[in-house]
Amino acid sequence: MGRNTLAVVATSPYQIALFLRGHLAALPPEIDVIVFSNTEDQYRDLIGDQPARHVPLSRSGTITPDDGRSGLVLARALRAERVRTLVTISPKAGFVGQLAGRAAGIPRRLHIFTGQVWESLDSGPKRWAAMAADRSIARSATHIAADSPSQAENLKFMGIVPRGLRIDVPNPAGSIRGVDVDVFRPRPDLRVSLRSQYGVDTDAVVFIHLGRISKAKGIPELISAFTRLRKAWRTGSAAREPRLFLVGSEEDDSATGQHGADGVTVLPFTPHPEEILAAMDVLVLASHREGFGSTIIEAGAVGLPAVGTDIVGVRDAIIPGETGWLVSRRDPDALYAALAAILRDPDVVRRRGIAAQSRARSVFGADRVTRAWTEYLLAIHGSGRRW
Repeated sequence: MGRNTLAVVATSPYQIALFLRGHLAALPPEIDVIVFSNTEDQYRDLIGDQPARHVPLSRSGTITPDDGRSGLVLARALRAERVRTLVTISPKAGFVGQLAGRAAGIPRRLHIFTGQVWESLDSGPKRWAAMAADRSIARSATHIAADSPSQAENLKFMGIVPRGLRIDVPNPAGSIRGVDVDVFRPRPDLRVSLRSQYGVDTDAVVFIHLGRISKAKGIPELISAFTRLRKAWRTGSAAREPRLFLVGSEEDDSATGQHGADGVTVLPFTPHPEEILAAMDVLVLASHREGFGSTIIEAGAVGLPAVGTDIVGVRDAIIPGETGWLVSRRDPDALYAALAAILRDPDVVRRRGIAAQSRARSVFGADRVTRAWTEYLLAIHGSGRRW
């Protein structure tokens, strides 16, 4: 590698594939791109032929002596590869990578914030430590970006990013990857076949959580609200049957006992979320923290409105009363009220689904978002100033 090298550091290849693969592929061929990540991770194949070097970074929220050793290894590797621009994504990779990049003398160091761990933590040592780590990232980087406007505002408000350092949102409406509207689209054929496969009536209202299944994603609140909704239907208080699909990797015990539960279907991570979305009616994201909420615009492109928590990031992806509903975080009663209202008024689901699809296509199309982020990366790669 030479002096035209751009390095990306992430704890897992999954994060690179999820957020940056399209942008990196769109860079001019004269820019050498190299990835530093945990290549022993189960998602290694997701980055394909992208040149990669192994750095043993864990997704654990705590900083350990092993992370310090990984930082030393990374600093030597960055210096040896003569990296010109460093891009880090995710909290652990940002903390270790930005310190390593600064030690190695990398002139252009960008960190991309896609959500803050401390947003879902109660006050105490863990929250303080997570905020301190993010402040360290911001002080070590030369450039800072966020994937949603409200996240950028919150980083400033909470004092994470120092005064005088700009936070960029390359796609002004938000999102780091956008949505491929040729892939995420209504599929009436799949809707019929998948509902038949899973024993879902044609007139049932099917809610879906799509993503990591964990407490931080609000799964306990969602299950609580849905259980009440299901009981209301059983007693005749709701005319249409509610169903709930939980689709994603189970990261803790929040879905324990839900396999085979009344009205609930739990499915593993799928590399083709557009297929299962085609059979659903409403996306529910009860998350405690998000960077933006990409599943909301993916569901929108398929024609699904969304119920989401009124938190940083999610409020950029949902226009309440137009493309979906916003409810208070960690509030199963508010979540239940929104789900119950949806059962009572199928027309509002249709109207908001149409609006969500229109907005996903016009504002968050992948081509538009990739172009914005690629131009942003090129601007940094060709400049040496701290903004």
